[in-house]
Amino acid sequence: MRERLAHARLGRAALYLVLLAGAGVMLFPFLWMVSTSLTDDFSLFRTPPRLVPSPVEDENYSRVAELMPIWRFVANSFGVAIASTLLVWVTYRFARLFAARRPATIAAALLAFSPFQLMYAQEARTYALVALWIVAGQYFFARAILLDRPRAFAPWIAVSALGLYTQSIAVLGLVAQAAFALANAAGRRNLGRFLLGQGIALALFLPWLLTGLSGLDAPAAQEPPK
Repeated sequence: MRERLAHARLGRAALYLVLLAGAGVMLFPFLWMVSTSLTDDFSLFRTPPRLVPSPVEDENYSRVAELMPIWRFVANSFGVAIASTLLVWVTYRFARLFAARRPATIAAALLAFSPFQLMYAQEARTYALVALWIVAGQYFFARAILLDRPRAFAPWIAVSALGLYTQSIAVLGLVAQAAFALANAAGRRNLGRFLLGQGIALALFLPWLLTGLSGLDAPAAQEPPK
């Protein structure tokens, strides 16, 4: 009994050491980034390099803030991170409507670790947000139309309109919903409610669509005659 307890404690200690080492490896690039951001130009090329800068050049941040909208970049990064996290959670909730917990968890994990999701979320700032609205739209559509739960009707319209406002590619989500509604018996039974919901979402998007179209015509109207 004592040997088993000793082996269990040894295994737990080894696990903690591995986790601490992994945390150190993950945190070191962040610490190095903070260190170099507080280092002057001359000390950057010092050999050997120092993790703790001396002297501390705290004016670097104010200089960057004068040259570019750094706080807007920070806010955008936080927005993308929050949207990506919510996207994984909504994917899990959507999968749980039709699958057990384990397949739903696998589906959410595949999305979270997808290289395409990570790449596009960094390249196109609106990608994570529009993907969130599309998947949330599918989730509320399934609850409101396929599972006949009226409480999901208003959230379905809201997220569908938000997706269209974020990026026009969200219309593909509405097309997918129409295909599901026509192919499913419950969808065909609630086809009137489905058309009403999509009509309201498109009506909410109409002012932005008209504004965008008028903006496209504006340069042509201001062009001087030849």
